[in-house]
Amino acid sequence: MLIKKIVPFVIASGFILAAAAAAVAQDASQTPATAQASPDPQQQQEEKAKLERKGNALLEQVIAEAQSLKLPENRIRVQIAAADMLWDKNPVRARGLFVEAGAVLAQMNVDVDRTDRNEMQSAIQLRQELVLSAGRHDAELGYQLLRSTQPQASATNSGNGRRVMPDMQSNLEQSLLATIAATDPKVAYQKAVEALDKGEYPAAVARMLAQLQTKDKEAFDKLSSKVLSKLGQDNLASSREAGNLALNLLRPGPRQQPGRHSQCFDSRAQRIGLS
Repeated sequence: MLIKKIVPFVIASGFILAAAAAAVAQDASQTPATAQASPDPQQQQEEKAKLERKGNALLEQVIAEAQSLKLPENRIRVQIAAADMLWDKNPVRARGLFVEAGAVLAQMNVDVDRTDRNEMQSAIQLRQELVLSAGRHDAELGYQLLRSTQPQASATNSGNGRRVMPDMQSNLEQSLLATIAATDPKVAYQKAVEALDKGEYPAAVARMLAQLQTKDKEAFDKLSSKVLSKLGQDNLASSREAGNLALNLLRPGPRQQPGRHSQCFDSRAQRIGLS
């Protein structure tokens, strides 16, 4: 029932935002032919600014009207989509929308009926969308929202008695780490090192190394050395996370032409018995 209520609004919002883009395109197509024949750079800039203001005004109208929506998940979805669209032009406003969405989601986590599977699933999905969308633009903001929207830990899953909350938190953190590795390798490297120092083995490290190998070779060397050193010190048979990471590092896949960095990685792996 909850999903059925959400879908019509999301579709309607999509049409509204699409209408904004269509209005901009229509205004552009109505530019007089004389202006096209002899374009004036200053006039073009003014027209562009005018169209952007019109599109932003329509977007702000959608954001404002979304505040009257009864279901918090609908307000959150509008804020996430709007923040995504605004980030390049107005990062301060976009950041504010992400933070507002996080505050609404945090309250939603408090109020959610933990016996209602649909409500729980909706909250989990919204949190993932919010954290990863923000993380694509700003790594630290993604981690800030990861912390501020963390649900209250419940001892067990009401359905079968298994503990699930820690796993969901870990999975989202791994997804965030993999996301920022593509956009901000230095922050991803720092977060991976912090996890390794705490005795954790992020599953996203294998993908991070592939990203760093092409984007930041110094960070690649440092992180690969630290990962292999930690794996060499631990008993892989007794640590599931360490064993899984070792297997991921050994998994075949596309590789670059051998170079100094990949050769160093391979030689270190051989010394600790990973290859």
